[in-house]
Amino acid sequence: MIYKRYRGDIEEIEPILVFKQRLYTMDKSYTVRYRSYLDKVKDDFKKGKTHRVLAKSNSMRPFIVGLRDELTLQQTNKQSFKKGSILLAELGGLNHVVHRLVNIEGKDLLLRSDANFDCTEMCKINDIIAEVVAVKRKGKIVRKGSFSWGYYRYLSYFIQAFNTMQM
Repeated sequence: MIYKRYRGDIEEIEPILVFKQRLYTMDKSYTVRYRSYLDKVKDDFKKGKTHRVLAKSNSMRPFIVGLRDELTLQQTNKQSFKKGSILLAELGGLNHVVHRLVNIEGKDLLLRSDANFDCTEMCKINDIIAEVVAVKRKGKIVRKGSFSWGYYRYLSYFIQAFNTMQM
């Protein structure tokens, strides 16, 4: 099941029938169908706008906590495709992930979550929708390139190395 936050409470929704994303714009919040929102986001990126969305899962823990942290998305550029970048990828249908770029092989990208090192996703450069450029955690904004951003990036590599040594 997919859960979303609704005015402080957590509400259970059906993943395929009513897959919705909670949006935040200034002081207003509203809910729309995910597919129509994604089309709007792609159009807005072409105009140079950014979007903020609520993280839905804990796959990027400890850096991004689901149902608490807010992600700022921006259109990708050449600088977006470096190891360690956090990207929003479309893996087909309604499957979208925000994961860290681990490896680049030609036009193929290998993505991995910070919390689960066993699962990786392969996608093409064309499947990337946006790059995460800031995360609002506990009321504070962590921007790409800041000390905290780099700390969590290297922490994810340290945890991965530690877990592989344990196995």
